[in-house]
Amino acid sequence: MPGLDLADLSFIVPCMGRLVHLQQSLPRLLDLAPATCVIVDYACPDASGDWVLQHCPAARVARVRDVTHFNLAAARNFGARAATTPWLCFIDADVLPAADFRGQLAALGDATSFYTALPATRGLSGTVLCTRAAFERVGGYDEVMTGWGSEDTDFYLRLQMAGWHRASFDAAGLHAVTHADDLRTRHYLEADARRSLSINAYYMHAKLDLMKLSGGELTARARSALHARIAAQVGSAMDRGEPSTLEVPVGQQLLTEGWEISATLRYRVAPRRDPPR
Repeated sequence: MPGLDLADLSFIVPCMGRLVHLQQSLPRLLDLAPATCVIVDYACPDASGDWVLQHCPAARVARVRDVTHFNLAAARNFGARAATTPWLCFIDADVLPAADFRGQLAALGDATSFYTALPATRGLSGTVLCTRAAFERVGGYDEVMTGWGSEDTDFYLRLQMAGWHRASFDAAGLHAVTHADDLRTRHYLEADARRSLSINAYYMHAKLDLMKLSGGELTARARSALHARIAAQVGSAMDRGEPSTLEVPVGQQLLTEGWEISATLRYRVAPRRDPPR
């Protein structure tokens, strides 16, 4: 298998309120030239795009304006559209590549695979290397997932459903900057990380089940309606601290004349008996 030519790679780095981290990570990413760096200034209150143009002009800046809350999925998709290379690496502003990361990247390059960090620690789980063809085949990240968490897992599972093999690179090649949890959700509409993660994870499982049964992607309208319904259901259940059940009709199919079969997915959300500390 031929190795990855870094000239064929773009790093996609979203930034909204993370300039202090970008100032640490971007110089290291630029050291991986000829790979390209695309910084997505997602209405960043720190004016990260201006800082990049002034101090790191070798990087490209893609600006998203007139938004008030962060949407990581939308930011990554925007950066991918701004990139021009056949390989994409989505990486967060608070992730620093180590000195040997260049060697790790050069050893990859199987277009039938996508690559994530192993072990998948919390700060590195969103880093992924994939081809543009794979990204476009599954429609990128699901922008319906507006809150924090699970948008990366959802992307990986849809890549696998579409036929791409999940491979890995050594997580030791990256380092996640340690910071307080409140910074993770500071610019999201939902500031409660636990609630946001619960909603997105619930939605992801229900959506993927529906995709398997239907044999294809759901429409944006159907996904939005499903997410809104689950957000209300999970939020209410968490507020009460009681179990709740959600039923999602799948549809009907004719079996024989005079008979038909209908299917409904039924989910139950409940507090854990042994909640984590």
